[in-house]
Amino acid sequence: MLEEQHISYGILEEALHLFDTSISTCKLPITLAEGTRPQNGEDGELVYYHNRSREINRTDNWNFRDVMQIPSVEVGEKLATISPPRAGMDGMDVYGNSIPAEPGKAPICKAGKNVVFKSLEQTYYAATFGQLCVIDKEKQVQPIFEVHETLSLKEGNLDFTGSIHIHGDVPSGYRVKAKGDITIFGMVEAATIIADGSITISEGLAGIEKGLLKAGENIYIGYI
Repeated sequence: MLEEQHISYGILEEALHLFDTSISTCKLPITLAEGTRPQNGEDGELVYYHNRSREINRTDNWNFRDVMQIPSVEVGEKLATISPPRAGMDGMDVYGNSIPAEPGKAPICKAGKNVVFKSLEQTYYAATFGQLCVIDKEKQVQPIFEVHETLSLKEGNLDFTGSIHIHGDVPSGYRVKAKGDITIFGMVEAATIIADGSITISEGLAGIEKGLLKAGENIYIGYI
């Protein structure tokens, strides 16, 4: 009977015997053969080596202004590695025909600005120091971190491996530190500004004798 229907795979011998010997009493419908479902492959993924979160770890020394950490990297740092997709396993129907499995998909991510991809290692590296970010599935390292307003609790104190641009003021009590340059398009109150490079303040320092400016190179300021 099964041969007449060209069924050759997944035959359930016990069910077939029951059907042949007790056709008048067995409960119908009865499954006499079963195919094998395909097992689809697993998608690849990006394994990151850096926490891209800007949340801080609250410790005994926690300051209410420390509300953000800039995800920054050094030159040559490993950023992420591609974990390859898995192929999956084909299935088969009861006629002996292969049922192809869907292969896993490779993750979509391009090496963008200041990022190098080494194909042999399937790994992304930073070509400069700066802020690690992913924009439109493109991994980038931005050497400048920008604040587009007066510094507030939304950003908090800043400590960055690159340069910092603040398009506003730095109020009293805040700390801004950078390995590159710091440019402030506003005024600085009683705050601490430390740069390994130069500091530029377009207006001035109103520090009430408490503000601190410290630069590895030059300081440019409108007034003190």
